[in-house]
Parts: sequence; structure tokens; C-alpha cells
Amino acid sequence: MDPEFCEHLADYQLMYESAAVSYQMCVDHMDKVLEGGPEPSLLNDLKKDLDLWEMETRELRDRFVTLTDRGEVLLPKEDQNTSAVCAHCGAEVPRLAFPEFEFQEDGTVHFRSQEIYSEEPVPV
Repeated sequence: MDPEFCEHLADYQLMYESAAVSYQMCVDHMDKVLEGGPEPSLLNDLKKDLDLWEMETRELRDRFVTLTDRGEVLLPKEDQNTSAVCAHCGAEVPRLAFPEFEFQEDGTVHFRSQEIYSEEPVPV
């Protein structure tokens, strides 16, 4: 189900949707790499998708900060367990989630609970 955005955040919605598509492309390519092995062409495509996903999520975060700085998006107070909202209408601002990936503090990355990268070489 696609998240709902208010009309005041239409430009943010477009950026959100683009980042969501990039994320799904990464997930699809990661599945192909895990199924077919680390073929150079698959890894190259995955690298391109990861770079695009990183760029788009960075731009989305930057836009969120800009909207917050301009007072168009209001952040919850520290003691509240709520989401950011549109300052114009109070609609919740959807957050982009990446449930298939887990990024650990030690630099390890998991994809669907399977370790795919760490600072230390993974024994084969």
C-alpha cells in the first residue's frame, strides 16, 4: 500500500516515490546476486542501483531537512512517540523504510538477516 501525502508536500512525495523505486531495484538485484552468485554483470548492476538509491535517499533527507528548517514540516517533541507532520494541515509525513536491509554499528550489513558485508572478510 502506497503511503498518502497531503497536497502541500507534492514535491517531497515525488522524491519519496523515486527513492522507493530505487530501493526496490536494489532488493531485486540483491535477490538475483544471491540466487545466481557474484557474476560481474550482476554486481555491476547492483552497484549502479545502490549508488542511485544512496543518492536519492540523501536528496530525500536533504529535502526533509529543508522543509523542516522552513517550518513546512513539524517534528514531534522529544518525549512524544509521533511522526513528523505537515505544518499546513497536520497530515503525517510518511517515512521511507528499508526493511530488507539492516545496518549494524560495526559496519556489518545484513540483507533479510543474511550477512552480505562486513569490515572483516567473511569466510567462504
